Amino acid sequence: LLDAPDSNFDQIIKKLSPDVASEFLKMANSAYYSRDVQTVDFAVRVLGYSKMKQILTASLVMDHFSKSAQFKNFDFKSFQKQAHCCAVIAEILGQIMKYPDEGDLFTVAMLQNIGKLIVATHFPDEHKKIKALRTSEKIPTREAEQRILGRNHAEIGALVLNKFKISKKICDAVRLHEAKKEVLPEDADFRLIFILKATSRIVDHFALPNKMEPPERAQRLKPAIREGLMQNQKMLT
Repeated sequence: LLDAPDSNFDQIIKKLSPDVASEFLKMANSAYYSRDVQTVDFAVRVLGYSKMKQILTASLVMDHFSKSAQFKNFDFKSFQKQAHCCAVIAEILGQIMKYPDEGDLFTVAMLQNIGKLIVATHFPDEHKKIKALRTSEKIPTREAEQRILGRNHAEIGALVLNKFKISKKICDAVRLHEAKKEVLPEDADFRLIFILKATSRIVDHFALPNKMEPPERAQRLKPAIREGLMQNQKMLT
């Protein structure tokens, strides 16, 4: 329906499952839209077709790797919380930098660490070794992954997203979001990569809030958005 040129919002609303409808409501209430959205009907109109497709893409990829998994050594709830927090922060940074494709920000922020989920679900023995190595030698996760698997989770995530036919600029941003010294492709979306790198640093350096949904986190950060926009405007002028 989202790809059909003759479809309409009412048709889409009738097809929504409760979990997807909930995601649409959360995102419509995020800081990016600055709206008080109480109904699914209003939410789909606020989001529009492009944004709804981005949310569904991220949800489908996440579901693919999580539904049949047995998480013995992986905290999936914490993983989801971090992904949603990243999405909120990325959209806020996108607002400050006036990034034009807000849907891409949501998708890339939600999926930036999908490689960790893939390793946990498809390589459980290696995942256990990675955790043990990271703890014993006090090294970053990406370094432990490189030593055990020969690739880090960012590279693995980008490879899999490419198989899902996710756009190249999103795959590039996921692959490079933790890279320290990397030559960026000439056709890379530099602002998208920069926002994702900044988002990762922010989320890594702060404890994730408990008992707070993404819309509430977004509301709390609105003053920071206004201040950021003012500072960014001063730098540009």
